[in-house]
Amino acid sequence: MHRAIENVLRNAVRYTKPDSSVHVYLSCEEKEHSVHIVICNEGSGVPEHELHAIFEPFFRSEKTNKDVEGHGFGLAIAKRIVETHQGTIAAVNRPTGGLSVNISLPVGR
Repeated sequence: MHRAIENVLRNAVRYTKPDSSVHVYLSCEEKEHSVHIVICNEGSGVPEHELHAIFEPFFRSEKTNKDVEGHGFGLAIAKRIVETHQGTIAAVNRPTGGLSVNISLPVGR
């Protein structure tokens, strides 16, 4: 799991605006028996039609600065890890700008 979270955090830092923040939120839902990790940046976000594709291997958004290092594996690896733990991962654009990646994982009952 640490590798999945590290990959999401690395992307959040890489694609946030200079002198802005990356926020990490953690919550537990006792009734749902789940934990939620939300990682948000203050970057330019991702075009809506690409939100699902960012978790596919080799995918690079049309908005990605071509000078930014990377090969399109980080979020794909994160997705595989999260799903291996019976969790879900999804991304949404934030109304205030930037991207929010939401990870939900079941916890023991």
